[in-house]
Amino acid sequence: MPSCTILPPSAPLPERTANMPRRTTGTLYRRGQTWWLKYVAEGERFQQSLGTSSRKEAEAKRDAILAPLAAGNEVQRRRAVVHALADAEDTARRVADAARPRLAVADAWAAYLDNPTRPQSGALTLKDAGFQWSKFARWWATHAADRPAMELVTADDAKEFAKALDAEGLSPNRFNKVIGQCRLTFRTLAPDCGNMANPFGDSPKLGIRHKRLAPVGRRALSEAELRDVCQKADGELRTLLAIGLLSGLRLHDAATLRWEEVDPTAGRIVRVPAKTRSRGGRPLLIPLHP
Repeated sequence: MPSCTILPPSAPLPERTANMPRRTTGTLYRRGQTWWLKYVAEGERFQQSLGTSSRKEAEAKRDAILAPLAAGNEVQRRRAVVHALADAEDTARRVADAARPRLAVADAWAAYLDNPTRPQSGALTLKDAGFQWSKFARWWATHAADRPAMELVTADDAKEFAKALDAEGLSPNRFNKVIGQCRLTFRTLAPDCGNMANPFGDSPKLGIRHKRLAPVGRRALSEAELRDVCQKADGELRTLLAIGLLSGLRLHDAATLRWEEVDPTAGRIVRVPAKTRSRGGRPLLIPLHP
């Protein structure tokens, strides 16, 4: 069968009449209780719902739609066909958009991890980022269970979430991390979600603003205080403190130091710090304390 362009209910179309030029023909018909119109204009076939069950209303809509096509002016007829084609293309896009699957907020983190355009963070950074995002995912599951899709999250929803974080009493640093990860997740997944607008804004200045940090200074322990702490520690804590004191490693590196990184023969520790490992950091060569 020849192809036929389906137009939206708002587009106008007429039934063929005696005084209508031969180049434009139209027929009213029903689908269920709704009247439809099909017609041919400049060799192009169209069909469209008139959105009514009343024959009288259908005829009026038909006449309003087909009047330009029935005009004797060649330019007017061609312009009407161009507009009809544009309406048909817009309808096809909307139908395709309505038919595509929607990514749920609950599935967003797995999609983020699989997305090759996301920042290639280290394992620890990525684990922390997942923890930040989970704050929003859990909040959304209770806040808007009837709107599971990512693209249904609005800027007002983002503001409500920010208020919820404030109510929890999060530190400015933690607040910024959570909001920042939400912004990054939405930005990364936007192409998979109909190029949705980012509800958290494109930047901290164009959306949910970051909080001003108020760092708290910490004084170094005195030698006497440090000796007192180490003498009172026992078990694995004592071992951990000894490794940190005698190697200068950060807490994470001291806690995850492996035997293969210790070279008793050369009298040194060879360790790539966790903080720089994802960026190709160079190994530290730490002399073993006697």
